[in-house]
Amino acid sequence: MIMGKGDELFDYNIHMYEFRKLLKNRCEAIAVDGANHTSMLFSEVGGMVHLEQIKPAVEFLSGYST
Repeated sequence: MIMGKGDELFDYNIHMYEFRKLLKNRCEAIAVDGANHTSMLFSEVGGMVHLEQIKPAVEFLSGYST
């Protein structure tokens, strides 16, 4: 789970804690300094947010099938 610390819609501390609790802590929580609610949506491919947060998350999720 990746959230920006500057998220204007959700308090990342509360949201990440509650969501992880619902998932029985079966996820990693990453809070990104300087990111808001939509920062990750518009991150530069090959940039820090893409390489350090989005790409690993997508690779992790692609290992699961429905």
